[in-house]
Amino acid sequence: NGETEQKRFLWQGLRMLREETLGQSIVYLYEPGSYAPLARVDQAEGEAQKVYFFHTDQIGTPLELTNSEGEIVWQAIYRSWGSIEHLAVTEVEQNLRFPGQYFDSETTLHYNTFRYYDPECARFITQDPIGLMGGFNLYTYAPNSTGWLDPLGWCVNTNVTRGASGQPLRATATITKNDLKTGTATNQSSRAWARMMGNQDDDAGHIIGKLLGGSGGIDGVFPQLSKVNRGLFRDFEKQIAKDIFDNGPIDVELIFKYGAGGTRPTKVIYNIFRNGDIVDGKIFSN
Repeated sequence: NGETEQKRFLWQGLRMLREETLGQSIVYLYEPGSYAPLARVDQAEGEAQKVYFFHTDQIGTPLELTNSEGEIVWQAIYRSWGSIEHLAVTEVEQNLRFPGQYFDSETTLHYNTFRYYDPECARFITQDPIGLMGGFNLYTYAPNSTGWLDPLGWCVNTNVTRGASGQPLRATATITKNDLKTGTATNQSSRAWARMMGNQDDDAGHIIGKLLGGSGGIDGVFPQLSKVNRGLFRDFEKQIAKDIFDNGPIDVELIFKYGAGGTRPTKVIYNIFRNGDIVDGKIFSN
C-alpha cells in the first residue's frame, strides 16, 4: 500500500529481547540459557499490558501462542525445514520461528542473527561467516531439523532433549577442531546427580566428551558404567577427535535407551555425521 514501517530491535547479547514499532512494543522472555521462548509482554500505547505464552516443540520452535485466559491466539503447522504449511489461528502477529530466527514478511526469509535462512530450500542464502569451522557445506542449516538448531547462523549448538525426570533422551552437537580439549571436568555436584539418577558406583559420564569440548556439569553428564566410560567410550571419543583434527567438523547424535520408568540408560547409541551423511557409529551397553 506504499506505507513504510520502522521496526526497532533491542538485543541481550545475541538474543532478541524487544521489538518496537510506532506506539507498540513486545518484550520476549526465554528459558534460562536458551533461545526457546517462554512468554512475551505486549504493550500498546494507551492500553494495558497483555501477556502471551509460547508453546514450543522439542527444540524451541513456537507452535502456539495463548493469552492469559488460555485461549489460542496464534497457531501454526510447519513443514520439515521451518516454512509454515498452515496458519490455523492468527489473532496476534507472531514472527519467531526456529530458535534464533525471526520471520521477515518482506522477503519471506528468516533472519538468523548473522545470516538469512530460506526455509523453502532448507539453506542459508549466504556462506557461513565462520567458514569451514561450521562444516564443509557453507550453506547448510543442520543435518535434520528435529534435534539440531543454529540460532546464530554459524554452526549447530549442543542440544539435549530430556525426559520428565531430567534424564537425557537425545543429544546433538557440532564439533570443530577449535572445540577439541576445551571441555570441563566433572565436579562433586554432577557426580552426585549422576549417581542419584543411576547407581552409587556409576561414573558421571560426559554426554559430549571432555576431549570434544563437552561440559562436566550437571547439564552435561549421565550415569555411566565406569569401565565403559573409561574404556570403550573414551577410546571412541579419541577416534572422533582424531577424525575432526584430520578431516574437519562433524555432527554427533547420542540416543539414550532406558528400561521402563528408569533414569539410568541401559544403552547409548552414538552416531557420527559429516555433511548430513552418517560416517560412523557405535552402540554402547550400560
